[in-house]
Amino acid sequence: MKFWTVSIASLFAAGFLQVHDQVRAQGKWQPTAISHNQVQPFPERPATTISEKAALAFKPQLKVASGCVPYPVVNDKGEVSDGLRNSGKAAGSCRGSGYGSQVYSRSTWMADKWAIMYMWYFPKNAPESGRGHRHGFEHVVVFVNNPGTEEPQIIGCSTSKDHRYAPCPAHALTGKHLKVMYAKATESTHAVNITSEEGVFQDMITWEQMPDVARRALNEAINFYLEVPINDQFFMAKVSEASPF
Repeated sequence: MKFWTVSIASLFAAGFLQVHDQVRAQGKWQPTAISHNQVQPFPERPATTISEKAALAFKPQLKVASGCVPYPVVNDKGEVSDGLRNSGKAAGSCRGSGYGSQVYSRSTWMADKWAIMYMWYFPKNAPESGRGHRHGFEHVVVFVNNPGTEEPQIIGCSTSKDHRYAPCPAHALTGKHLKVMYAKATESTHAVNITSEEGVFQDMITWEQMPDVARRALNEAINFYLEVPINDQFFMAKVSEASPF
């Protein structure tokens, strides 16, 4: 088991370095990375569209049981978080910057259901020192019958678990706000799960509300993040994979 863990991690790192070198050689634009403690979140805006109203109405609560609290990953200048090394304590240097946290949202129709992704960013995903990795993105996908109705209802949801998804239990589909827990899943990773415990809300920004430079940063920051679930490259595929139907 340890042999395969090391081998896969080595291949993962090698692939990242290869992409990094290719991007640098091609001179492709990349956003500027700044300290994770310096990235300021976007303020939550009043909802004006049907999509925004649904995203706010179903915004989940998050309880952090282990590791970092969520941080903003990009600011209004398109600067992105440099994250933290996978060393020290699981929550070392990442219990909040003073600027506040952030949750990101993006929505789309998936067949005849309205899908809303909520994504959090963590500067490191390292339950134990030397395990895990710099940067961590976790998300849930909530499926709603129709956001345009007077009382839209949750009809399904899934939580991300290390490139896989777990359908939500039936009791999670009652009410408006999922209760989500971020906790240690293995020696090398954290994950989000449904919980009955109360969490806290973060200021939400939708994909469309962000300025162009912020969206571009998340679309093109392959020097820093191998996979941003909410960006143009991964969003639709992730929503499709998350479908519990």
